[in-house]
Amino acid sequence: MENNKKISLKLSVFVTGLTILVSACTIDINLDPSEQEKIENIIKEVSSGEVLPSDLDEEVTKPTGITVLSPKPGQRYIEGSTYYIKWEAPSVELVNIEARMSGRDMGHIAGKIPSELGTYKWVIPKGYISGFGLDKSDEMFIRVTSTDDHTVYDENDEPFSILDPNTYGYTDLYEDADAGFRINLPTDIKVNAFHGDDSSSLVLYANAVKIDELKGHLGNTPEFGYADKESLENGELLQKAPFSLEDSNSVIPLGNGKYGRTYSTLAQFEVCSVMFKCSLIFYNRGYQITLTIDGPTKLREEDGMEKYIGTNPENCGDDLVWNHQESGKENFYNDLVTGNAPTLTQKWHDMLNEIVSNLEIVD
Repeated sequence: MENNKKISLKLSVFVTGLTILVSACTIDINLDPSEQEKIENIIKEVSSGEVLPSDLDEEVTKPTGITVLSPKPGQRYIEGSTYYIKWEAPSVELVNIEARMSGRDMGHIAGKIPSELGTYKWVIPKGYISGFGLDKSDEMFIRVTSTDDHTVYDENDEPFSILDPNTYGYTDLYEDADAGFRINLPTDIKVNAFHGDDSSSLVLYANAVKIDELKGHLGNTPEFGYADKESLENGELLQKAPFSLEDSNSVIPLGNGKYGRTYSTLAQFEVCSVMFKCSLIFYNRGYQITLTIDGPTKLREEDGMEKYIGTNPENCGDDLVWNHQESGKENFYNDLVTGNAPTLTQKWHDMLNEIVSNLEIVD
């Protein structure tokens, strides 16, 4: 005869120094009356700490002797490109590196790597995920395991992604080896190029200058650079960027414990000035690094921009300029941050987020 018994308990289990608290746990057990006493005795022994369960799942009891630092959560990697897997494992001599996709073992990436290196250069093979008929996987994990003890391991807590470049349009890599950063570039952006007034293309201007060699333009002196760097290390904004929209200045995390500051510039100096620039500034290896997404002035002619743009015949002739009387710049920026700006200008604004998500900083 079947007997249903519900057991509610609160217990604390100590496993290799790790405390697991199970609160208000209700277990439905279907068993014969002769087995009930045996089960209840086991629960009492575990609750009192007299018995350590030997068959707990490995995921629950994983030791903490290794910490995976990179890939970062949500980061997008591209087939055929090169990235750095990073970890810390001060008490481990050698490590193995593996990948998993949606719970599927993707095999070894490398074996018997000296743990003290803390980093491994990983070239993702073409076809790594597309060979399974996928254009991307958003459930990628890297596991770093002690070669001597497979129970000592860690993997990234949150997944990252691997994309097929043929589907998602990432075909180029920009890298500054001295300043220590790299970016997977979308196909619809140029780097350090002149787009011209008639072009609708976006341009990424990447500039890395040693802090000691800053020239002081608009107050950007070495003294300011070091103070700015120190503030960002604390996740704080030292001051707003010259000519930037006040509300656009913010500090954002970049991974690896680093922060950068972003801002948008829509005009400089004069009433007739119109520009489309979104910028990120961060510091690495003694460099001040500035990444700016520059949109062509032709964007002011896009359908829908008439809400923010007009003419000022007295000062600017027939040129299209910001409608200052109607707070054109401010209203335009508010629509950008809420995703309600015209299509091409919205793409310009969102491109900086795209670049940041594909930015890898190498210490």
